[in-house]
Amino acid sequence: MIFKRPLTNQSQTGFTLVEVMVALTVVTLALVALMKGAGSIAANTAYLKEKNIASWIAMDRIMELENEKGWPDKGTDGDTVEMLGTEWSWTQKVTDIPDYKDMRRIEVSVIQADGDEEYPLVTLVSFAINPDIMK
Repeated sequence: MIFKRPLTNQSQTGFTLVEVMVALTVVTLALVALMKGAGSIAANTAYLKEKNIASWIAMDRIMELENEKGWPDKGTDGDTVEMLGTEWSWTQKVTDIPDYKDMRRIEVSVIQADGDEEYPLVTLVSFAINPDIMK
């Protein structure tokens, strides 16, 4: 009977359980970071879409005032409008400009209909010149 001695210099192949667990931990952390980034991108995209729509509404209101043939009355005005399936509220504030009696400042702020008026998505400022001095 011949006895074979085990070879002590023989290298083992494969991964140990600890190495597999470390690799899984690294992959898990990377996937969590990717999911968080994707969620952040989705939230930012939705916010930018809302901000873009609000900008269109504010610009539309300013253009309506520019196309009117009169001098905008001082004071505050507002209304709601639907755009792309969502209700929006705009507020317009017309004020005099000190030292410029023939100019008025027009500020249009836009929020979603159920939004907080203290934090508008967009505030657009324009100026109107008295049409009587242009004659």
